[in-house]
Amino acid sequence: MVFHRRQSDKRGANISATNQTNKKHVFALYCQLHPHLIRVHTEHAEIYRSYPEAHVENAESPLIFILDPQSPFAREYNHVYESTNTSIPMITFYRSDFLLSFDRMKSMLPDGVTYDNSIGYKQDWSYNLDISKVSEWLADPRHNIKTIIINTGTHYNSGQFGGGIPLDAIQELYRSAIHYISETLAEKLRDDQIVFFRASTAGHSDKDGSCTTSSPVSEPVRVKYFHYNWHGQEVFNALWKDFLDRAHLQRRYFNIRYLDVSRPSMMRPDAVTKPICELTF
Repeated sequence: MVFHRRQSDKRGANISATNQTNKKHVFALYCQLHPHLIRVHTEHAEIYRSYPEAHVENAESPLIFILDPQSPFAREYNHVYESTNTSIPMITFYRSDFLLSFDRMKSMLPDGVTYDNSIGYKQDWSYNLDISKVSEWLADPRHNIKTIIINTGTHYNSGQFGGGIPLDAIQELYRSAIHYISETLAEKLRDDQIVFFRASTAGHSDKDGSCTTSSPVSEPVRVKYFHYNWHGQEVFNALWKDFLDRAHLQRRYFNIRYLDVSRPSMMRPDAVTKPICELTF
């Protein structure tokens, strides 16, 4: 989910990655900017078909939004791929639950912890792009991507490993993933790009919580939904914040920031539920 920059010639497209909550926020942004934005499919242009995951039978990735040529803003925004009339998207969404390949995640498990390969391939692995692959596309100046927003990782849970990996091991794997993802982004991205790791929220709850309220709450509801480790999401968010705080003190990763939206998101039911206009798709 990224916001178009309009400072003179520094116009930039935007990208959002990871899970379904981010997807809902992308559609909420689409609702606010309708009718100025329109959604196009990868079949719309050859260059869109070259996007990561465009060849996968996956309705969630990529979601591409361009400025409607009929919008009055179109006269001011003439941003197309060179030698084409194909619009550079203003917003692009990918679902990539882990930003690591399955094999890479298994290699990061702590010493003495092994994955039972008889459990097999998990369904959510079909929603995945290793950051080493997608970062090169993100950095390609043709796409003019300036702002990148990534969720901190709600799908890192023992359920993805068939329940055979304890939560403390998942947390250690997550620490390794944070380091690898940050190193890869810092190495690949351009100097004029910035990444925000958006604090994830426990978007599901057992009979109580933000998803079942009909109006804003005065305090976030403590989630006690253990099956997917969503009760531990605050810990995962804290790991990202601590890692980046320490890195910035060491003058590293200044173009990678932590965006803490967990409290307002958990107090606003419309921040975690499906926007009405998404139903039109």
